[in-house]
Amino acid sequence: MVRPSDSTPEKRIFTCKKCLTYAENINADIYGFTYTLSDKEFVYNGSTQKPSVTIKNSSNTLKEGTHYTLTYQNSSAKPGYYKIRVDFKGGYSGTNYLYYRILPYNKPDTESYRQSLRDLGFPESYVSSLAALHFKYPEWEFKPYKTNLDWQTAVNGERTPHSKQRIMKGENVSDDFYCYCSACTDKNGNKILSDSSYAASEKAVKYYMDPRNWLDEKHIFQFETTNGGEGQTKQGVEAILKGTWMYDSLMYYKSTEGKDVLHSQTMKYSDVIMTAASVSGLSPYYIASKIKQEVGASTASYAGGSNGTTAPFQGIYNYFNIGAYNGARDGLAWAAGFLKVNDGGTAKFYKGYSNGAPTNYSKTLNSSQRMVYIGTYGDCFKVRLYTEEGPNKYGTGEVGYVYKSDIRKKYIDPNMGGEDQYYRPWINPYRAIVHGSRYVYNNFGVYQYTGYLQKFNVTPNQTHSHEYMVNISSAQAEGAKIYTAYSNTGLLNQKHIFYIPVYKNM
Repeated sequence: MVRPSDSTPEKRIFTCKKCLTYAENINADIYGFTYTLSDKEFVYNGSTQKPSVTIKNSSNTLKEGTHYTLTYQNSSAKPGYYKIRVDFKGGYSGTNYLYYRILPYNKPDTESYRQSLRDLGFPESYVSSLAALHFKYPEWEFKPYKTNLDWQTAVNGERTPHSKQRIMKGENVSDDFYCYCSACTDKNGNKILSDSSYAASEKAVKYYMDPRNWLDEKHIFQFETTNGGEGQTKQGVEAILKGTWMYDSLMYYKSTEGKDVLHSQTMKYSDVIMTAASVSGLSPYYIASKIKQEVGASTASYAGGSNGTTAPFQGIYNYFNIGAYNGARDGLAWAAGFLKVNDGGTAKFYKGYSNGAPTNYSKTLNSSQRMVYIGTYGDCFKVRLYTEEGPNKYGTGEVGYVYKSDIRKKYIDPNMGGEDQYYRPWINPYRAIVHGSRYVYNNFGVYQYTGYLQKFNVTPNQTHSHEYMVNISSAQAEGAKIYTAYSNTGLLNQKHIFYIPVYKNM
């Protein structure tokens, strides 16, 4: 055993009895266990600092106190290496040692960097956290995004109306994070559930909106630009998709006719995301994190935007939930291209198609009739009629055939005779991901080029509106997913640029 010093960690050395050579066994896993420390390095701050420990075997996460105990050294405040002893029990046996480090505080260099942050325009309340991140990741660059907005005024703008910011049902938050004003509660004072979410309180908005709450290495990635993505890999995309039905998977989906289809024998979801990034200008990790946040938080495709079975939009996909103002069906109506009879016109509706022509005339449709594309048959579209019955409410109608010439095609694929640059209807996941990425870049990439700015639009362009998502925690959640991808692919130490909002009178 080699004892640690300020510059060298403890090592376990073993000698081969045959050749008498030495070998170092670093972090040897007991019974194939994996050990994860919440942080392996801390910057000296005068106080004791200790990481948390997670231990997993091939299928389960072990529980501290049940399966093992941890013994930390009495003090871990001064710079140097420190040891954590792991003693197994509860059906497991053996002892292992884990190590972490306290880095020295270089006062002259650190003070110089702290002053440079102040000179850039960061308030003092930002400086310590950013300086600590810089010490650990010197390639990271922090830029203040000067909103020129008063903090309280900005918060009020993001809560107009109160129902604008939402907390998803089942999210583990304190009760004072919910809004209990008269507009957000029923006659009995109970908070109103709408589209699986509740209105957020002012306290909740301030918590998620305050950049200072997220200046740690995991959540700061909500401030990284969503554009570009140099050095990002398919492997990193797979790391983000892990735990979803898209992980390491080919693209199977339901067609508009209800048939099971394989998009490609070789192209996986991660390949499609890499393609979407190259076509759109968005970063691959942002695309993967975004669609996981919107539709992919489970091992099966249950979400309305991705399951392909949501009536009346069967076979339509919207992995980014674009246009889903009140729910997934609104987004599917958007992705379907708002197909309808020509303005001011009528269209004959047929129940059959034979020998290159529609048959069995049924009725005449007026210009308000909406329909969903199913297929192309000669000069006709096969469609499903539907009615709009309220926010995110749609009625399913008959299936039949109409002549293409009688249908408005403003939001339809040019290859189908339309004018839409995003090639709707999105009748498979490939279209939804690739052309959805193009839409996001074109509509958010210029002004709202971070996850934070897409959630809280404090830019001068359409301030407090034109916001991508209503889920109040979405920006920090997506940032955490991107961090995981960087961590798993060894990209954390590369250069990353963060645009962090700054407000007046914080």
